[in-house]
Amino acid sequence: MLVNVLDCRTRVYYGDKHYSKQRKSVRSLRKFIEFLDQQHSSISIFGLLLHSFMEITSVGIYVWVLQSNHSQDIKKFTWGTSMFNVEVVFNAIFFLEWVLLFFLEEDKKRYFFSWLSFVNIMTSVPMIVLGVGALFNSNYRWGWVPMYLRVWWINNCVCVLLDYPQIVRCMVDMYRETCRFFSRLFRSHLYLYRNLSNGSVLHGKIH
Repeated sequence: MLVNVLDCRTRVYYGDKHYSKQRKSVRSLRKFIEFLDQQHSSISIFGLLLHSFMEITSVGIYVWVLQSNHSQDIKKFTWGTSMFNVEVVFNAIFFLEWVLLFFLEEDKKRYFFSWLSFVNIMTSVPMIVLGVGALFNSNYRWGWVPMYLRVWWINNCVCVLLDYPQIVRCMVDMYRETCRFFSRLFRSHLYLYRNLSNGSVLHGKIH
């Protein structure tokens, strides 16, 4: 009987200690994620600014290559080695961020079928496929991807950034709404520019 009591106490002690560590680890992870997600966190705003910079750079590279491209065939859309590598790295990061946000999102179904998720799939996945293919065949560096769609992510980043307390304290509402308006205007302008330029993607041409 004494042995059973000691064995029971041992299991309870070590069991509670083990599960207590697990609970602490889970709570610590949640606190870390909440800390990163806090709008007053300097890490959070720095991460958003860094992501916005990468989004703008990615779209900027696409526009630059689009202007300097001589071929009108989407299969011969030449990125250039350095530009291509940067785009692949950025889009790999965008995709990993999307996966992380998906697992942290409460309403996963709504997030997965959102327009921003569609944009990410239409841009990041093709660039990653081209990047992997380019490791084995240099012809994969020639391929058009609708990177102009990422202006929706740029607009989303700007709108979220304008709601941060640090920005709210520095800017009056009128200025923030003006920035929000110009962000949407930039998104619409680039999208229309992409669709009203010469050529047609549906006919195997780039605009």
